[in-house]
Amino acid sequence: MQEKFKQYLEGEFRKVPPTRQNRDYRIELFHQLTDYAQELRLKGIDNDDVIFDLAIKSLGNLDEKLQDFQKQKQVKKQAKTKKTATLISVLVGIGLGLLLMIIVGLAVPSGFKFSWIFMLFGVFAMVTAVLLINVIQNPSEKKQVILRLSIFAIVTLWLIFITLALLVIQIGTNNEIKVKGWWIGFIVIPFAIALSDAITAFTTNQQGKWINFSVDLIVVSVMLYVIIGLILGSVLNVASMFWAYGWLIIIAGVIGAVLNLVLVKKAKEKRERAELGISGNEDEIDEKYYTEW
Repeated sequence: MQEKFKQYLEGEFRKVPPTRQNRDYRIELFHQLTDYAQELRLKGIDNDDVIFDLAIKSLGNLDEKLQDFQKQKQVKKQAKTKKTATLISVLVGIGLGLLLMIIVGLAVPSGFKFSWIFMLFGVFAMVTAVLLINVIQNPSEKKQVILRLSIFAIVTLWLIFITLALLVIQIGTNNEIKVKGWWIGFIVIPFAIALSDAITAFTTNQQGKWINFSVDLIVVSVMLYVIIGLILGSVLNVASMFWAYGWLIIIAGVIGAVLNLVLVKKAKEKRERAELGISGNEDEIDEKYYTEW
């Protein structure tokens, strides 16, 4: 009986890769079969063929079990890889940032006044790496949502870094080099987030991307008006004319968003009618609409 169980399991496990985990699982199932066969004999069943059939049936659908087992192994492997990559990212990011901060702080006069920007660089690089690892190694159905939120965070972090880096230039040169409007980087964040959201939605073909595009278009137009006005005012000192007429950018954004939604709706209705076999004329309906099941 044990040989028959072994032959059966050997045949089934040839369908999966030869790994240590699969070998251990095969041995576990073998012991499960032999234990069940012993229970049947204690109950008075002594026919080997009957015992074999009942024992095999006790395993259920073995093909499904093997597939589930392979999936579980893959999930564990991904989790381990994700944990290792995250740990390396944290150590490298913080370690590199700390090292650069100390080197610059010691090598440059009054270096510690601005060398903190290197530590910030390391931390932001570490967070970026962790977010990207989480997106790549995330098997959940909400992966697209996680992707968009991660991109929002990454865009925000690096715009903050660039803005602070411009400030550091002033600090490091004791204001000998002045960067006018360095703070505008903070204002650019909503604009950059909306723009990156639209690009992400289209490149990954996300559901509802056209609706998102309309929202992003309005946000971009509003922020474009604000950003251009601030740049013209703080850097070029010629903002008065733009503030008076630049609001037309917002109107254009709203009109574009509305037109986009209208066109999307019409395209959707046309596609649905085509799938149902309905032509442009309401009186002419394809016969397959009534006969197709």
